[in-house]
Amino acid sequence: MANEADFDVWQLPVMDEVQRAMSYWSREHIAVWLHSTSNFLGGLRPLDVIENDPSRVVASARDAVVNEINPP
Repeated sequence: MANEADFDVWQLPVMDEVQRAMSYWSREHIAVWLHSTSNFLGGLRPLDVIENDPSRVVASARDAVVNEINPP
């Protein structure tokens, strides 16, 4: 991934789908999620895989929402 300081994840087309999946989450909450490790992503952060595997990030976003509503 590009240098995080120079990388604007919000400009990626996949972020439209992530934001739809997380529609009731604030942008700040999504930003924290993007920087947090994910069991769904094998311990990686969504930011670590968003450029190479955006569909996995969308699936992870949906999983995060489901887990928030119905914790495992």
